[in-house]
Amino acid sequence: MIAVFAILTTCLAAIFFVHKNQKNEKIRKMK
Repeated sequence: MIAVFAILTTCLAAIFFVHKNQKNEKIRKMK
């Protein structure tokens, strides 16, 4: 159970990190 939770947390962190990077790139392109 703890292992599954750790994997889910890692996946969420990775998705959040990628989403944040895409947002920064969009803001840079708009400027």
